[in-house]
Amino acid sequence: MKLKKNLGKLRKRKGGGGGNGGETFEVIVQLHTVSGLDRALDGKFVFWAWKRGAHAGTTLKTAVSTARAAWDDSSINVQCTMLRHKKITGAYQLKVLELALKENEAGKKKKSAIGKVTIDLAQY
Repeated sequence: MKLKKNLGKLRKRKGGGGGNGGETFEVIVQLHTVSGLDRALDGKFVFWAWKRGAHAGTTLKTAVSTARAAWDDSSINVQCTMLRHKKITGAYQLKVLELALKENEAGKKKKSAIGKVTIDLAQY
């Protein structure tokens, strides 16, 4: 599975970081295409499940065709508070967004992941 990462925007929002000295950001992850999927998934539907701390969600489902899944104008919007390292370079501390591509299997409550990716939002 190939994933083309495109973090569309990292927008700093006004306001504090909840009194902890952090900076609040709105992160927008734009989803486009996943290729290199198993051909057995052709004609089936897949979706992204995401998790950032205590917050989680899913995207719309899309059909797999010729081992590719594409999302038109789909994005994940996440607000997070970034804290800086005090003793190191002043860079932001690790802030992880977890994404899992899952098949929409009818009648199955727990969906197994086809692929996973972890993004450190502090890098962006």
